[in-house]
Amino acid sequence: MNRVDAFIEALTEWKNVCDLSEPEFKGFLFNLAYQVGFKESLSVKDVIDLKGHFENLISEQKIKEKFLVNSLILEMNNFFEQNIRNHGEAIIINELTAESYKKDFGLIPDHIQKGVDSLKTRGYRYKLECQLDMWKVIIQRTFNYAQQYEWEKLENEELRERVENQFESFSDIEMNTTFKELIEKSKDSK
Repeated sequence: MNRVDAFIEALTEWKNVCDLSEPEFKGFLFNLAYQVGFKESLSVKDVIDLKGHFENLISEQKIKEKFLVNSLILEMNNFFEQNIRNHGEAIIINELTAESYKKDFGLIPDHIQKGVDSLKTRGYRYKLECQLDMWKVIIQRTFNYAQQYEWEKLENEELRERVENQFESFSDIEMNTTFKELIEKSKDSK
């Protein structure tokens, strides 16, 4: 299993452990897709869509898998930590928005009122903290030092095989050429 597969598996496990609703989980998927520049972020319906986009970034855009996955893990951590830290401010902003709608239109749209009510529920912040804790436990287990070492070992083996295959295609004359001679030869061919 590569890093992307491990991340997707961890994300799915986290969803199941935290018992997230589909809309709530789709919000996380949207955020991750948006953060990596997926223009069709709203079309991400499940982890398979997200995985496909990640694989495209790695194969087509040549983004390093390790960099991408580490960035995604940090993004999830930052999302929770920011929402926990700014919980009070979010309540104030949402209440001001609701008051503005009431003043301008005489009513508060349902989705805005639900957002305010949700933020003000007794267990909202605690729920976020528990979700972050579970995320960190799953990530620590999945992306531990031993597993990181195994991935790096496999990547080095793949790189070695590619280099060996390249060298096998060289003629004896090319194999006995110095780097300086190769550089000069490439300058002359331009």
